[in-house]
Order: sequence, then structure tokens, then C-alpha cells
Amino acid sequence: MDEKRGREAARHCGLVVAGALGELIHAKLSGWIPNVRNEIQRLRLDAGFFVDGTVEKFILSQVGE
Repeated sequence: MDEKRGREAARHCGLVVAGALGELIHAKLSGWIPNVRNEIQRLRLDAGFFVDGTVEKFILSQVGE
């Protein structure tokens, strides 16, 4: 599925849309994962996920890492 179209469809249905990094924040704050840093690294290695360094620092600061 095209990500942009999927997000638009979800919003149209009244759903809150969060990307992978938003979901990692939620998982950390809910106690489902011990840290976000390792999960970002796994996404990079396993899925070729790109995260800008500035964005990564911001995300980690939001969860106290």
C-alpha cells in the first residue's frame, strides 16, 4: 500500500496516524519495550529504515534516552 494513501484513508476513517517512530515512543512509554535506540537500530539493519540524525536525537530525547 502506498503510505501516503494509507495515511489519508486512515485519517478519513477518524483514526489517529503515527509513523514507526511514533509507535516506538508509544511502546516505550507504555513499558512494552525497554528502549527506543535499539529498536531504531534493528529497523535500520533489518528493514533498511532511514532516520535523519536530528530526528533520531529528538525522538530519543522524548523518551529520556
